[in-house]
Amino acid sequence: SRYHFGDGADDLGDYAWYIQNAGGKTHPVGGKKPNAFGLHDMHGNVWEWCGDWLGDYPSGRVTDPTDPATGLDRVRRGGGWGHTAGGSRSAYRDR
Repeated sequence: SRYHFGDGADDLGDYAWYIQNAGGKTHPVGGKKPNAFGLHDMHGNVWEWCGDWLGDYPSGRVTDPTDPATGLDRVRRGGGWGHTAGGSRSAYRDR
């Protein structure tokens, strides 16, 4: 799904600090509802910096794809306090 709670962004404010509710700043972890694993701020607030190097995903459906072994840019996911709902999706990534 687009978010850990489903595909619709209507409930995003319950789980994430993003452009609509963050007031242009970072917030302490735990101020919003956690995901099913008890983890907070997996959408919005601050970017999650990943160990993967930026690269194209394989075509078609895959489980746990890996990126290149080396590269110029690391991947970041999840959006931040200045991003829209779309930029806070689980699959949204940037460098």
